[in-house]
Amino acid sequence: MNTHELHLNSASFESIAKRRKTIECRLLDEKRKSINIGDELVFINTYDKTQSIRALVIALHYADTFHQLFLNESLLPKFATTDITTLDQDVNKIYSLARQQELSVVGIEFRLV
Repeated sequence: MNTHELHLNSASFESIAKRRKTIECRLLDEKRKSINIGDELVFINTYDKTQSIRALVIALHYADTFHQLFLNESLLPKFATTDITTLDQDVNKIYSLARQQELSVVGIEFRLV
């Protein structure tokens, strides 16, 4: 089992802390390719690095783009909102569509420990 740190903005961090969000999306870069089911995640609040949450990876969901990931109806409620437009806008502020298509994406499903 490996441990992976993921830094989150306060809104995402709070959604996880309140158990509304159980999937974190990232580009499938070399760092994320090393994440496996059973690994531990440590979510760190970017704005208050003293705040952290531990979780266990329970599933990995792959797609070409975040939008495709959001279209999966069984996963959608696990993103803290079911508004695909809002999800698309939020993620596109961070990751360009070209970069998503270049690397593909992963939805890291977890449960808090």
